[in-house]
This record gives sequence, C-alpha cells and structure tokens, in this order.
Amino acid sequence: MFKKREYNEKKKNSSEKYIAAVERKFKGVVGEPAWASLDNKVEKDDLDSDDEFFQETTDIVEKTRISSRLPKGRIDIKKCTAMNVVSNDEGKEIHCVDFHPTSTVGLVSGSKRRVTIMQIDGKHNPKIQSVRFDDTPIQTCKFSADGNEIIVGSIKRKRFHVFDMIAGKIVKVPMEKSTFGVEDSAVFDLSSDGKLMAIIGHTGSIQIYTATSKEFIGNLQMNDNCRALAFSKSGRKLYTHGEGGEFYVWDMNSRTCESKLVDDGCISGTSLAVNSNYLACGSHEGVVNIYSLNKLSGMKTGYPKPDKTLLNISEPINHLNFNPTGEILGITGVYRKRLVHFPSMTVFENWPESHDTNVICYGMKFSPGSGFMAHGINFGEGRLHRIQHYKDY
Repeated sequence: MFKKREYNEKKKNSSEKYIAAVERKFKGVVGEPAWASLDNKVEKDDLDSDDEFFQETTDIVEKTRISSRLPKGRIDIKKCTAMNVVSNDEGKEIHCVDFHPTSTVGLVSGSKRRVTIMQIDGKHNPKIQSVRFDDTPIQTCKFSADGNEIIVGSIKRKRFHVFDMIAGKIVKVPMEKSTFGVEDSAVFDLSSDGKLMAIIGHTGSIQIYTATSKEFIGNLQMNDNCRALAFSKSGRKLYTHGEGGEFYVWDMNSRTCESKLVDDGCISGTSLAVNSNYLACGSHEGVVNIYSLNKLSGMKTGYPKPDKTLLNISEPINHLNFNPTGEILGITGVYRKRLVHFPSMTVFENWPESHDTNVICYGMKFSPGSGFMAHGINFGEGRLHRIQHYKDY
C-alpha cells in the first residue's frame, strides 16, 4: 500500500514537473512582449471627429498612431519569408493562418491535417511545434482569446478539437447532437472577450458553446442556411449571413434575434466581418456592402442602404477581415484579393501585384499590431507580408 501511494505521488510530481517545464518553455517563447501593453490611451476630449473613428475602432490606440494615420491610395507593403518556411509540411492547400493574440507567434494548417506553430519575425520564422490531427480534415483553426489554446474545426466531423498549448494535449469535444442542425464544426468564430464560441450548423442552425469549458449552452436558428458569422468587438452581439441574402443581428445576453435585415442586392450571402463602426457583407455575386452600425441600430427589419458598395472582385467573396485598427478590410475570393482603406472605403491600388493574381487564396489575417498580414495559398505556403506603416507587430 505504501509503495503504491509512493508510486502515485512520484507519478503526480513527475506529471506536474513535466507540465511546468512545458509551460516555462512555451511562455519563454511566447511571453507577453512590450508592444502588448495597452495602457497608453488618448483622452477622447483631445480627439477630433476623424480621431474618434480610430478611438472607437482600434484596440491599440496611441498618440503616434493617431497622428500618423494610414494613407489611402497606395499601401507600403512588402512580401516576407513564408510563415511555414521551416516546416513546409502542412499540405498543398493552406486553409488557415492565425496570429497569437499577445505574442509574436503564428500558426499554419492545411490539407495534411497538421497545425504548425512558429515564432514570427518575418525573416526566419523558426518552428516551435507541429501537432497532427490524424482523423480530422482541418477547415478552421484559431488561437483562443487568451492564447493558451488552439481550436480546430473540421468538415464531416460532429466534433471539434482543442489543443492545450500549456499541457500539450488534444481534447475532442463532441457537438450537441440533441439539437437539430448538427453537421460539422467547419466554420466557427470566437468572441474576443473569451466567453463564447459559435459554430455554423445545418439548415440555419448556429450552436453556441462556452469558450472556456466548451459546454453547449444554446442554439440560434435562421430561416435560411447560415454561411458566415462573426462576433462584435465586445462579444455582446453575433452577426450571421444567410443563403437567402439576409443578415441577422443576435443579442448574446438573451440569445434572441434583434434584427433581420436584407443585404442590398444580395442573392446569397457568403461572408461578413465587423468592427466597432462597420459591418461588411460579402455575397456569392462578388459584391461587398459596407454598413454603418450606427445606421443599423434600432432597425428590426427592412432594407438598409449601404454606405459603400465594392465591386472589385467578380467572383464569390470567401472571406472578409478587418485589421485591429479598423483602417484595412481584407477581401478574398478564390483567385482575387483586395485591401480596402478606411474610413475612405477606397481600394489600395498597388496590391496585389499583377503577377500575384492567379494564386488561390484561403482567407486573410492581421497580426495584433497590424504589422503583419498573412493568407494561405494553394502552394503549401502561409504567405506573409509586412505592412510598413505599422511599427508594432
């Protein structure tokens, strides 16, 4: 009995030491850098009307940034070494790229069911770790809001996976099967406050889980199939875009629909993105409509008029994403991609370069300080660009 207890104690101590060692190693690489401090705020009384746009839109506001706004017309952008240049073993199609929320770390995943984590410096991008999900065709892959987990969604699987970066463990989370509409976990979004996770189901279903314990807490239902979803910056609202050309606004406290609106000229919705001021809706027809959230406020139903309609991509809009400062909207189709300046809502004329227009693109992501932009392509590459205007990572 004594020996068994002694063995268990040693095993427990060994396990704790191992987890502590992994945690030290991880934090040594991805520890919070100096730029992540958000204490340097600008008083609102010191801002003019244009400055207020940036105060409301960005999570990283500094006097230097406000006095040096991103100019429209041309963007100073440079191609860097691929994110996965060291590993280069995620598959021919790179479906997902993402950036750690507080550290200079990124991830790449592709058709080989492997997620690779690397440190991002733009030159060498040294590999930290690769994690393989043998029975999971990875479709969506994101860091959690606190950066301690990687959430993996897959097609044809009624579950999602969580990789605990501290403990180094993969956990399978089955989806709620008692609710109508369970299909897979291919498309999901995480609220930036770290509280909620929303997954697109079948026949208009959207399943809601807690982002911490991964417990199922409710189901939302659209009239048509849901094709895209995104949480508001605060996490208090969820926006969903449907196959029938309507977008819904959900109150996440009551989990009820507060607005059901028609996307102007849209036959079938495919994507959306939201920041503190604007909602961008993309359609199968290649149209992107930009709506002011202030103008949408209070509308229950109806046909809101877009502040701007963009017709620069003549193919279905697969992905939309705002950068953290709200000054750039990334738009991607299958072969075409554009960057849009805000608040002018004009397309940057010098990107992409002419020789880079026939590459298949899988989404677009910006780093926390907007210094880097990444997107996956069909040549096994997590393509990385440096946006020179932003001095932070």
